[in-house]
Amino acid sequence: MAALLLPLDAAVGDDDDQLH
Repeated sequence: MAALLLPLDAAVGDDDDQLH
């Protein structure tokens, strides 16, 4: 499921947890 959430967060730009 994480694979689906990562691209969504990147598109929204509301959560930058990927960078952290």
